[in-house]
Amino acid sequence: MPSVPGVSHRRAIRALEKAGSRVIREGKHVVMSDGVRFLTVPRRDPVNAYTTGGIVHAGLTVEEFRKLLWSAPPQRSTRLAPGALVSVR
Repeated sequence: MPSVPGVSHRRAIRALEKAGSRVIREGKHVVMSDGVRFLTVPRRDPVNAYTTGGIVHAGLTVEEFRKLLWSAPPQRSTRLAPGALVSVR
């Protein structure tokens, strides 16, 4: 089974969200779904390599998952809202 060692559960969840899955339920494990299949991610750091491999095997290739893991988070806009007050000290 393919494995991706050393992944925290938060990073795994973010990567799966980028792939289109959404969090359904949270507890000791986080249950996610993409509308077709359910994935369960344990809240443990780091997630066991074989567990991560099973999660990845359920819907992504290892390379796709790694690309999602290491991709930059979306950039936040630095524009101000119209009429916002700015103080410079």
